Amino acid sequence: MKSKKKKKASRKKHEIAAVSQLKSTVKRFNFKRLLNAALTFVVVFLIYQIGVFFEFKPIIHIYSWLCFLLVMAFFLLNRGFGKISAGLDEENLPKNLSEDEKAAYISAEKIRMKYKMVVLYLLTAVLITLFIDSIYLVYYQWFLA
Repeated sequence: MKSKKKKKASRKKHEIAAVSQLKSTVKRFNFKRLLNAALTFVVVFLIYQIGVFFEFKPIIHIYSWLCFLLVMAFFLLNRGFGKISAGLDEENLPKNLSEDEKAAYISAEKIRMKYKMVVLYLLTAVLITLFIDSIYLVYYQWFLA
């Protein structure tokens, strides 16, 4: 009898922990970034569709080159694909740097992260736009039916 109560209480503790973990995850979700990404996509997609509507022929080439340039810019700003600098602080930097150099490096890193996010928003919007256009071009006949 007691073991059933203990199991039930233990299960309830795990459920409460899971619910609180889910709530903290939802609280950490950044709706401002989602809104920025959605607005960037809408603007990029509308510009592309206006170019298609007015039969501006090099629009696909412009967007393809823009996609290539944004990938290269992201690669350069990220200093490669394996660099993780989210937890950068003074303890992680080399000991031979002075405090001023460490502060300057961290502030430059924060600025670079902001530029990287802007490039990532644009890159994602351009990629999704090109993906939607590719789907439309391939399945054009099915959309007419």
